[in-house]
Amino acid sequence: MTIQRISIASGVLLAAVCLPVLAIAGMRCGSRIIDRGVSSVEVSSFCGEPAQIDRSTAFRGDSRVTDGAGRVTGIGADVQVEFWTYNFGPNLLMERVRIEDGIVVDVQDLGYGFNEP
Repeated sequence: MTIQRISIASGVLLAAVCLPVLAIAGMRCGSRIIDRGVSSVEVSSFCGEPAQIDRSTAFRGDSRVTDGAGRVTGIGADVQVEFWTYNFGPNLLMERVRIEDGIVVDVQDLGYGFNEP
């Protein structure tokens, strides 16, 4: 192999390694990256108020039947879940941030945003 071919192969390999890492990164608000582990206070501070907030409760933990009467026991708790949707306009992606008990657990791209009326 020539030096030029080795150089090209190295560049392709480097790009293949780096692209999945870039895809994992959360959403960008100014110079900040919002990803797992960030608090909801930081999200609103860096990104402003979302266009929409949906709230629900989810049970996290273990439950099991312990007797013939069908009583369910276990250890767990209700978790407050919020989905914050950000619309950054038609030239940027909309983002949905899943927040559980005040901490970001997931960021999802929703496609391009739109101009609000």
